[in-house]
Amino acid sequence: MDFLDRLRHLATAKGYENNMQLSKASGVPYTTLDGFYRTGYENVKLSTLRKLADCLECSLEYLVNGNSAVSDQPSSAALDLARKFDRLDAHSQKVITALVDLELKRPRDYNSEVDRFNAMGGQPVIESTAL
Repeated sequence: MDFLDRLRHLATAKGYENNMQLSKASGVPYTTLDGFYRTGYENVKLSTLRKLADCLECSLEYLVNGNSAVSDQPSSAALDLARKFDRLDAHSQKVITALVDLELKRPRDYNSEVDRFNAMGGQPVIESTAL
């Protein structure tokens, strides 16, 4: 499996259906991702690889060479969230856990669907769930 195969596999596993979705999630320009398929990926910037690895939750080593499928170190953002979570009381931790579980069930394209609905003059319906 080469770099593009790993990139495609990891992106699909994370629910990204196309390069535009991966671009928005990772912060890597769409034209850069598209260029990998058109002109190759021999001179990819390290900063680009880091953004992709963080977004896809894999190590740079795995993304580039196919070794070590899971990142050995959590991202700095994950560590920051863990520190904040640990400072919460038990009730707040349950609320945040429930919210994360709900968010993981939300379709990835939910916001674009809401935006499209609003652009057509509709009023979004927000359902509340008691936690």
